[in-house]
Amino acid sequence: MKDVVKQVGQGTLLVVAMLGASGRAWAESVEDGASLSVAVPKLEVHAFGGIAFGGGVAGSIFDHRLRLELSDGWIPGKANGHYTEAAVLARIVGAPHSALWVRAGFQRIAMTNTCYDRPNQDDDARAFDVSGAYRYRSPAGHLFVAELGAETLGRGQRLSCNDGGVAESSTGGRASLLGQLALGHGVGLFGRLGLRTAEHVLEIGILPELFAGLALEM
Repeated sequence: MKDVVKQVGQGTLLVVAMLGASGRAWAESVEDGASLSVAVPKLEVHAFGGIAFGGGVAGSIFDHRLRLELSDGWIPGKANGHYTEAAVLARIVGAPHSALWVRAGFQRIAMTNTCYDRPNQDDDARAFDVSGAYRYRSPAGHLFVAELGAETLGRGQRLSCNDGGVAESSTGGRASLLGQLALGHGVGLFGRLGLRTAEHVLEIGILPELFAGLALEM
């Protein structure tokens, strides 16, 4: 347990550092490049690690008015652990590099839980969210994203483990911050911190989200 806590702490510090570096780079470039044309990629491919390991793709269409995102991976340390997240975002107001968006998202987390009193419980939690989002890309290519909304979750049956459990269905809030530091043309390092408050995880309920990875942009 101490090793797990240490790894989570180290990962959190890494993501916070990336968010901080991206924020500083963003602040430095806003004034200097406010009047410049900002290039926004139409296609992004990324690899990530954290609560899950995997990869994903995102693309913008209709002059960056619609954005599609898809990620897929596995969950370390969990039997049959599988993670999928998808979203559609529509730009409401603002330019492609600095705009408010509305997001409709989906997340699926499947795994086999093993408890002392109930071994080998299959969990297949599926969450849908509606969120508002702000996306900003600086002239230097750094990226900042903030999302806030609500979610509803269903899993087909209530699960229990020792003295705790998670409901068959629940609702909650969703928040996410992402910072990406541009390393060069089309390459960046990103970190993402998030929190979902519906009943996702046995014994703790909430789902903290922690990711870091590499992005390639075209």
